[in-house]
Amino acid sequence: MKTLINYFKASFKNPLLMGSFVMVVGTNLYSTGQFLYHSIALRVLGEAYYGDLAAIISLLGIVGIFQLAFNLTIVKFVAGHNRKEELQNFSSWINWWSILIGLGMGLVLLSMSPLLAAFLKLHQPSSIYLLPVIVVLGTVLSANRSILQGLLRFNQLVASLMSEMLLKIMLTIVLVWLSYAIFGAMVALLVGVLVSYGITRVFLKDVIVRKRGERPSIAPLIMFSLPVFIQGAALTSMYSADILLVKHFFSAYESGVYASVAALGRIAFFVSTPISAVMFPMISRRHAESQPYKDILLLSILGTFILAAATVLAFRFSPQIFLALFSGHVLKESVGLLWWFSAFAGFLSVASLLVQFYLSVGKVKMTWFFAIAALGQAIAIWFIHPDLLRVIQISLVVTALLAFSLSLYLLYHQRWLYHKR
Repeated sequence: MKTLINYFKASFKNPLLMGSFVMVVGTNLYSTGQFLYHSIALRVLGEAYYGDLAAIISLLGIVGIFQLAFNLTIVKFVAGHNRKEELQNFSSWINWWSILIGLGMGLVLLSMSPLLAAFLKLHQPSSIYLLPVIVVLGTVLSANRSILQGLLRFNQLVASLMSEMLLKIMLTIVLVWLSYAIFGAMVALLVGVLVSYGITRVFLKDVIVRKRGERPSIAPLIMFSLPVFIQGAALTSMYSADILLVKHFFSAYESGVYASVAALGRIAFFVSTPISAVMFPMISRRHAESQPYKDILLLSILGTFILAAATVLAFRFSPQIFLALFSGHVLKESVGLLWWFSAFAGFLSVASLLVQFYLSVGKVKMTWFFAIAALGQAIAIWFIHPDLLRVIQISLVVTALLAFSLSLYLLYHQRWLYHKR
């Protein structure tokens, strides 16, 4: 009994286990909120209008490519700063750069909004004009969250996520009930991002200061951010491009069915992403300090596999239950698609974890594996899309090959697992 108590005490002192626990619980609550948000939107908007909303949110994901490259770079370099003065200066410059980047992306999106509304055949074209504002605020918010992640302040990071989610859900219910439809759901997104940004600024008041010092060297940031951008672009494409292509090639009803299956099936991906969010800064810090990180990597792989596999099995044997909880009714077209999509998302989670590990130790060339896979997926779906199942199966095969390739490369270089410099 005493041994068991000592084991649990040691576990609570393990930064990976505790950080993962906070992030897994917190971000899975956040994912549950995402589930509720999409479920509510689907129920009140219907399949056709929900397909429009899902397509716009997928555009946010594509814009997030740039944010992801910026954010992972922030996490890695914040984790490597030990002196308070250097950290404050770096974080303050990051805050300023995130504002400029957000404004740039927002202006580009604003100019493209009419074309995007036409391509996606939106029922409420005006709703897309809220997207640039969300992107500007979201870019700064993402940078703040990355600083929190690099500082290993996982409690505060989770708090910002939950505040955004709760506001988004409540406002969606109210605004859609008031007949604002897609526009109302977009306003809910905007307000959630705005309030969450304010919360992160309070958390970082000791880090982000008004007066910036000497500008940090940009060259190392750019050199690292370019491969991260490639990986981010590929990852985002792999869980967003299929929705956009289905929206373009299939009917409004079919694209709504696919969007609802994707929103639910992606749980197999997002349920384990907190593990990589904890792993990345920890391995980055240990790598920078020439400390071993084998235990962190192996625990991360095991945890990701277990969570993803459990989700896929749940969707395989009880799809009707989860579909009924999500949409309030079970469409026969969705039942046979759900576990296929969750399997695709599960392989994607494993592949994403492995490439995050490679990035944390500076093996940036591995991002090209992701880029090739994403390009192959998009091309295959563009030319081969007889039905929704075939679209999902194409994504599944591509991600399975990607995860297998990254695993083989890791096993081939086993010295990384026993890295002690």
